[in-house]
Amino acid sequence: MDTPLSADSGFIEPTLEHVIEVWWAWFWRASLLGFAGSSCIVVLFVFIMAAVHGHAPAPIPATPHPSPNFRLITAVPIFLITAAAQIWAFQIVLKKTLKRFSIRLVKNLGG
Repeated sequence: MDTPLSADSGFIEPTLEHVIEVWWAWFWRASLLGFAGSSCIVVLFVFIMAAVHGHAPAPIPATPHPSPNFRLITAVPIFLITAAAQIWAFQIVLKKTLKRFSIRLVKNLGG
């Protein structure tokens, strides 16, 4: 059974301004963390590929585009890093006190 949240004296009605403030608090953190994590993965793979190509016994012909396997190998870790960054950014925002309010997860006491 739903209980009205307005019965709680600390509850405020969400407005567009509140939504934008929460979104921005999450978005820039998620973007920054995702970019940093993805950049680390890309640099790591560039070093690995340079090491592999540097020790190749015969010259490898240059291809205009990376092979689909290389794309998959880089895409999966980048996806996992950005997903983890999204979750971590959300956890940070949940602990943050914004200008006039804070976001909290509240246990449902009704069942």
